[in-house]
Amino acid sequence: MKKSTLIIVLLFSALSASEIQYKHQCARPIKPVSVTSNIEVEKYNNDMQNYQTCMMAFIEKHKVLRKKHTDALNEAIADWNSFASGSKKKDKSRKFTGSQGVPQGGSHTVGHSDPYKISTGLKF
Repeated sequence: MKKSTLIIVLLFSALSASEIQYKHQCARPIKPVSVTSNIEVEKYNNDMQNYQTCMMAFIEKHKVLRKKHTDALNEAIADWNSFASGSKKKDKSRKFTGSQGVPQGGSHTVGHSDPYKISTGLKF
């Protein structure tokens, strides 16, 4: 198995379904229509704080996952470019920005700009 294929296989096998949660599970507080006591105000404020804490944790987790995925994409692109150019040295000039799913910089040797479809036009 080629090294680039192995990296991609390992990347996807390492990601478990429990690691990637696409929708947050944070309970959104319901704002009371009318407040009749300080206890209700405190409960709502508490619920808002819990919601904010939950959402921030979800966001931070996905920022870490995004970095891991971007690093893995950059490694796979560099490895592919190295292989396709016949060079033994890895091409670090190619970086995935994540902005539109299109790698930026360097020469793209795969034949299209979608890093997720690296193997589409390959012939082995």
